Amino acid sequence: MYLISINIVNNMNIFSTWASKTLASFLGVSKEFMIAILPVIKTSVANGLTTALPIAEGVVLSLATDKSTTGAQKRDLAVKQITTALQAQGIQCATSVVNVSVELAVQKLIATPSVSA
Repeated sequence: MYLISINIVNNMNIFSTWASKTLASFLGVSKEFMIAILPVIKTSVANGLTTALPIAEGVVLSLATDKSTTGAQKRDLAVKQITTALQAQGIQCATSVVNVSVELAVQKLIATPSVSA
């Protein structure tokens, strides 16, 4: 699971030039600035995923057997619980990073034969 987050970040290198040009033009900043800031963004995303994934796995597993809530409700609850747990540790994570950690945890749960979501 943690290798997946590292691979996601490593694969971002493929798109670094494209992303820096695109973001630079979209945000109205220089390409050089985007090239300089992308490593910081990648490190931040990797650190966020590394911290959020174990929490997400536990939360998703605990919500998986709840038959009284829909999938969308479970997802919303998971995001809220993970965000709260991260904040309790003094960690601020972008919602997109939390959403990715939920999705990765769900996919791991689906792939685990002994537990079904």
